[in-house]
Amino acid sequence: MKKYLIILIILLTSNLIYAAPPAPWEADDIVGKNAPDFTLNSIEGKKIKLSVYKGKTILLNFWATWCGPCQEEIPAMNQLLERFKKKGFIILAVSIDDDDETVSNFLKNTAMNFTILRDPEQKIARSSYKVFGYPFSFLINKKGIIVKRYIGAVDWIDSDILNEISGYLK
Repeated sequence: MKKYLIILIILLTSNLIYAAPPAPWEADDIVGKNAPDFTLNSIEGKKIKLSVYKGKTILLNFWATWCGPCQEEIPAMNQLLERFKKKGFIILAVSIDDDDETVSNFLKNTAMNFTILRDPEQKIARSSYKVFGYPFSFLINKKGIIVKRYIGAVDWIDSDILNEISGYLK
């Protein structure tokens, strides 16, 4: 009986540890390193693997439908993609919403002209990318290296941001 109680405690506490968001400084540790590869389903149900986009500059954005700042940056993200897509730039937006229906309903009223992936358990967001709040974005260069992280909403069409991203498209 004692053995089962210990196993139960370990299982319960490991779930609690996993549920806690990473500390803010943990995301610093992955900048300059290879972007952790992952496979997630798109909103259409297609499996998407990050590594197939090697050779392209990627904006990897973690967001949620309930997140006001996430919603605010979507129009600028659409403009950013339109501006740079012919130069090998893509945006992968990873929703951490609990269910597909919530995201699908959101998309009925909001244009998102980029690939939307699903991470409802936040396994990729928290474990691989150390995301602790939303929105949270990473710029990944053509070699698959994370070159920049962005915490919070970003004005993606600000001239400094455009110049920064443009520099990675060459």
